Order: sequence, then structure tokens, then C-alpha cells
Amino acid sequence: MRTIETGLAAAAASLLSACVTVQPTLQATARPTGDSAYVGGFFARTRGNGFGLVVLNDRSGQEYVVPFDRERRSSEDTGAHAVVIEVPPGSYHVAAWVTYATSWPDSAVNTKSISGRKDVPPDHALAKTFAVAAGEVVLIGSVEGSTAFAYPRTDWTMRPRPITEASAVAAFREAFPGFAGAGVRCLVCVAEGAVPRREPSREPKREPEETGLGIPKLQL
Repeated sequence: MRTIETGLAAAAASLLSACVTVQPTLQATARPTGDSAYVGGFFARTRGNGFGLVVLNDRSGQEYVVPFDRERRSSEDTGAHAVVIEVPPGSYHVAAWVTYATSWPDSAVNTKSISGRKDVPPDHALAKTFAVAAGEVVLIGSVEGSTAFAYPRTDWTMRPRPITEASAVAAFREAFPGFAGAGVRCLVCVAEGAVPRREPSREPKREPEETGLGIPKLQL
């Protein structure tokens, strides 16, 4: 939950410290270069705040924020978008996740007014260490961020969604045809045939403690 401080000094200090810089995302026409690596995934979110995954370079300590939006989306667009960023080759892990304002002028710049940040537990599947070489792509998987308003409280939740590696790779190549020859693999994907079938239910909808992957959700 975000605590809003009052007073000019507190507000100014908050604005100075509570910012996050998200990485520029690749356009659909992009092609891989020989000296860069790539990290991305398929990201969905509800209307409201933007979301991002903080990917940490294990050697340099540099953080790279993968935003959930490749371009500005309408409030009705809650589907999964294919998003990829460029990073130096190396070893990485998802260290945290953030939420941030998406209203103007924040939507037009890479530095966002942060609403919340939370570390990903080291034993969570999303925190798995991965190496990515020059010209290669690692897809984190499919992840959904949601915002729930219940004044005066705002809850943000992030959960992985089931997707097979074959489906992820095929969808990525369709979204970024310039990467047709690049090596692509998925970090948090399920085995073929393991995606759970959604059956209609007459039971009241309840918030699950785990995702269909058996992976705990993350809540802020």
C-alpha cells in the first residue's frame, strides 16, 4: 500500500527519490545487433498504474526496468503485449517489480513517478538467474499486473501466467520478425500440455494464493 505524505517538503523529497527509469523498448521492426543481448516477455495489466520488472545485472549491479507497455495502451487494453529491451550480455535475475504513473507527462518519458516497489523473493521462480549472450533473447514468460482500488488503499498484484516455451517463442517471432534467426528461450514457461484448461464455474470468484503455474503471486 502506498502512503501519501502531505506537506510541500515531503512531496518534493518524494518526487526526487521516488522515480524509476524504464528502458526504451524495441520496435516491431528491430533487428538484433552483434554486441547486445535482449530480455523481454509478454505482459498484461489492468487499467491504472504501469508495471515493470527490475532486471539486475549480477556482475555490474546495474538495474534495467522492463516495462509492461511497448507503446501507450488504451485503458480498455488489458491484453498481453510482447515487450523486449536491449541489455549488455551477462548474467541477470529479476530482483524487484515496480508500479508507476502512466498519466501525462509521465507517459511520454522514460523517467516515471514511482508508486511502489517490492523485491522479488530469491526463491520465487521469477528470480531465477539466467545468462544471455550477444544476439540472444531471454523471455521472462507471461506476467500480469493488476491494480485494485479500495479507498484509501490501493493494492498492486503481479502474477505469472501459464505459457509454453513453444508458444512464447512463436509469438515473439511473430511480434518481432527481424529476430527470426536469433536464439530465443523462456525463463518461466510450462511444459507442453501443462497449461491448465479454464473450466466455467458457478462458484464465487476467489483470489487464488497461487497462479496456474503453482507460483505464488506477488502483492504490494
